[in-house]
Amino acid sequence: MLVENGDGVVSLDDLEGWVEGGKSFNRRRARRRIYGKRLARACRTMEERYGATFLFCPPEECARIVTELLTRRIGI
Repeated sequence: MLVENGDGVVSLDDLEGWVEGGKSFNRRRARRRIYGKRLARACRTMEERYGATFLFCPPEECARIVTELLTRRIGI
C-alpha cells in the first residue's frame, strides 16, 4: 500500500512516532482519534497476517512511484 503524506512519515517507525508530535489521523471526521502508535500497530499486523507492504511518500513523488510499481507489476 502506498501512503501519500506531507508529514515526513517514511516508515512505520515514523508513523508510530507520529503521536508524539501531537498529530492525529483524520481528526475532523473520525469519531475517535487514531494515533500513530495504534495505526502503526495495525499496519504491522496486516504485514504479518496478509503479507501487505506499506510504502510512504511525499505527494510530489506519488505519481512516479505508482508508475514504477505498475510498470514492474505488469512488466511494461
